[in-house]
Amino acid sequence: MDELLKAVKHLEQMSEQAGKRNEKCFSLSGIRLPRLRLPHLDGPTWAVLLMGTAALLLLWWGLDTVWSSLSLLLQ
Repeated sequence: MDELLKAVKHLEQMSEQAGKRNEKCFSLSGIRLPRLRLPHLDGPTWAVLLMGTAALLLLWWGLDTVWSSLSLLLQ
C-alpha cells in the first residue's frame, strides 16, 4: 500500500510540474554558425592561384585529348 501511495504522490508531483518550466529552452535561433570567409589574399597570390588552375585545366584537357586519340588508334 505504501508503494501505491508513493506512486500516486509522484504522479501528483509530475502533474503539478507539467505546466511549469524547469529546464532551459532550446531553440535553433539561438545557435549561430560561424561565417565562412575567404582568407585575405593579395593580388599576386590570386594571380598565381588562377594561373595554377588554368595550368591544371590545360593539363586535364591535354590528357583527355591524348587518351581519346589513343582509344581511337587501339580500336
